[in-house]
Amino acid sequence: MAQVVHDTVHGAIPLEGAFEPLLETREFQKLSSIRQLGLAHLVFPGANHTRLEHSLGVGHTARRICRSLGLPEEETALVSAAALLHDVGHGPYSHTLEAILHERLGVDHMAITKEIITGRQPPPEASFGGPTIPEVLAAHDLDPEEVAALVTGSAVDGNQAQLTVHKGQSHYAKPAYRGQVVHSTVDADQMDYLLRDSHYTGVAHGTIDIDRLVHSLVLHNNQLVIARSGVPAVEGMLVARTLMYSAVYFHKTVRITELMLARAVEQIEDLGALEVQALVDAELDAKLDELGGFQRETLQRLRYRRLYKVAWALSPQEIGDEHRELLKPFADAGNRRQAEARIAKRLNLQPGEVIIDLPLAELLLSEPRIASTDIRVLDGERLRSLRRYSPLAKALQQRAVPPWAVALIVPKRAREAAAVKGERLLLKS
Repeated sequence: MAQVVHDTVHGAIPLEGAFEPLLETREFQKLSSIRQLGLAHLVFPGANHTRLEHSLGVGHTARRICRSLGLPEEETALVSAAALLHDVGHGPYSHTLEAILHERLGVDHMAITKEIITGRQPPPEASFGGPTIPEVLAAHDLDPEEVAALVTGSAVDGNQAQLTVHKGQSHYAKPAYRGQVVHSTVDADQMDYLLRDSHYTGVAHGTIDIDRLVHSLVLHNNQLVIARSGVPAVEGMLVARTLMYSAVYFHKTVRITELMLARAVEQIEDLGALEVQALVDAELDAKLDELGGFQRETLQRLRYRRLYKVAWALSPQEIGDEHRELLKPFADAGNRRQAEARIAKRLNLQPGEVIIDLPLAELLLSEPRIASTDIRVLDGERLRSLRRYSPLAKALQQRAVPPWAVALIVPKRAREAAAVKGERLLLKS
């Protein structure tokens, strides 16, 4: 009989098949020391849950979906293993440092996740041994390469995207639904994080009808689609996702805390991105404290909630073509750092104390699905776009999520001076 974990969101989760030995690996246990929502606990005190809890919930939800679809147990084991392991590449404070990783190495946490699952990146160092993720997968007749390919919703051999058309309907040549359970517009990952983050933050926007969603997913032409009767549940999930991004993930104060930490790490010239990614929250804190100077000051500011303030900002609605041209150079991290250093000098601040934030690019990096409402609805024998049934799909795609399109953020003591000179400092200097 399988061991059971009692989860806050899903209740009893049986650790069937490879679940229990995968949970015991060093790579997976590392997630218990990484907060799911980064520094959001500074705004939502209950948000202290971890990536491990979320990952377990995603694996469980994926298994529920597979069984609802009537998939064979071998296929269910494959898909649920990929779902369980989908976040093992995360570094300290989850998505907080993702932009630095992408800038310096051109990869994101999902690319690192694949390297860990396949064994190309070694597990965390420890004085004790134990099987690694690829060894556990192989012992349960699961191909690590195949599991890794499902993390981003892609096929093992890359041919999954090849379509054939028969009687006006598109058909996938390979079982696209396997990856879609893990990573798509409606997937196990989002179902869990919306419910879990809503529960721990106390923000009710993330409440979704997970039972209805799971049972509304059906297979058609080798892809995962929504039954016509499930459209209201999908609308609810899309609304919940958008509202949670506005109210929690990109809450203005949460955003400031994450930018402060990112700048402290960015200022460490001899610290490699992969070296940072291998740490957990407490290890990064210790590293910043050990370095002293600006890094220690930032850590203490975060610890005691002495946060920077927005001095000047433009909302997405206020951005015009003239602004876009002036702001375009800041999309490059090097240009942005030079501008921050120049403004810091004018305000008598040290490097790192001035933050120029253009959040949209980072939003799409951390959550590429946020603008996606491309959901196929099965109505009888015909597949149609969700937009045919719901005006919400287009409206949500156009809704602005970040609190600002561009912002100038500084310590409180410099806020007044920066506010007076903000537009001139940022756009005309």
